[in-house]
Amino acid sequence: MRPDDRSTIQQRHRFETLDGMRGLCALLVLVGHIPLALNIPELVPHGWLSVDMFFVLSGFVIALSYERRLRSGMRITSFMEARARRLLPVQILGTLICALCIAPVFWHAIPGWLMTVITISTLCLIPMRWLPVANLPASLATDFAINPPLWSLHGEWIINALYGLFLNRWSSRLLLLPIAFAAAHVIYRGLATDGSGVGQFGVDRTIIGFTLGVLICRAYASDRLQGLPKVRPSLVYAAWTVTTCVPLFGRQPLLDTLPGLALSGILVTLLVRNEQGMGKAWAYLGVLSYPLYASHFAIINLFNWLWPSAVQRSTLLVIPLVIAQISVAAALMGIETAAHRLWRRRHDRIEGLLQRSPASP
Repeated sequence: MRPDDRSTIQQRHRFETLDGMRGLCALLVLVGHIPLALNIPELVPHGWLSVDMFFVLSGFVIALSYERRLRSGMRITSFMEARARRLLPVQILGTLICALCIAPVFWHAIPGWLMTVITISTLCLIPMRWLPVANLPASLATDFAINPPLWSLHGEWIINALYGLFLNRWSSRLLLLPIAFAAAHVIYRGLATDGSGVGQFGVDRTIIGFTLGVLICRAYASDRLQGLPKVRPSLVYAAWTVTTCVPLFGRQPLLDTLPGLALSGILVTLLVRNEQGMGKAWAYLGVLSYPLYASHFAIINLFNWLWPSAVQRSTLLVIPLVIAQISVAAALMGIETAAHRLWRRRHDRIEGLLQRSPASP
């Protein structure tokens, strides 16, 4: 099957197995962060590796959807506009929800103008370390304190721009170079910081994961995956869940990051090879994955505001907190969908008026 045929297939259906994996990863990240609110031991010690899975999935889907169009003359502005329509609404709404839930905590701790600066910088994906703001409370002295998962979207925007500008035209062999350089920098940073700095060093992880996804897409489009076995998606999901829940590599980010990225690439390849349909629950969780990921610190911020005590709480509270955050994400998705429909109607109406207007001489 030719690459063009594969692109045509992608326009007709979604990779439901990838949607299911995306939803599972969002759930694992949520469950991995909830102990921050309950002051309980970690439930998913390596849940943060699910973000690396997001990068691989993103690279595959974007390459399959846009690579042929970019090579055929699609403008970088059109590509980034399409990415903005996909990313920005949920990114902004999720951050605003997280800001509303955390603002009362800092009403008496920091000036209002500083909270405004922090919120605006977070909405614009500007890391706090880039701003000349000193004497921040320890809880805010991070890049995106209001909505910490935005570090990955910061990296996603960077790699999307690089891919739209020139990476889409690089050969597969040439794409191994950014992977090698990013991996070398991960190792260097890990050794220089005794491993503690790797887990949050997002741009390197984004480059490795996204580029792996692009390479998987090209292998799929050229039929080079046909010799691989067809593994049931449930087994792939189980393998990833075990990987994130059991400390297989210890708690050394340097030892976890690169093997985790490699395993992400292998499992995505197996899911792409299968192309099996999934149940409605998995499909819905996949659709909900981005709103869930972009807003899941809302429930953590709110819980820390209402019950700020550092006393360890019952692990059973994880279940209602997960349900509550899924509900918030579902509402967020509904708002985003309604806004997109309104935008589309307005866009189509303007296009119709332009088409009916008399041609200029």
